[in-house]
Amino acid sequence: MRWAALQAYGRMTPVSRRKMEHLLALRGCPPFTVLEFDALDRLRGELLEERYSQPTVLWKEGQTLSKGYLLLEGQLP
Repeated sequence: MRWAALQAYGRMTPVSRRKMEHLLALRGCPPFTVLEFDALDRLRGELLEERYSQPTVLWKEGQTLSKGYLLLEGQLP
């Protein structure tokens, strides 16, 4: 609801729009669906957005991951 108000008043900057996209992406992923937006915002503050060109291998089968990934755009094969 706050996002709609910001957009209606024309104060939605590209940075705040991207922040909202991150919050909504997190909110759509279990186990984050039950978190309040304030908690999601704190979590979002710890995220680092990275872009990869295709085809990029993020990890291989059996490899231990050092970080988690959340797909914001694009698709997995």
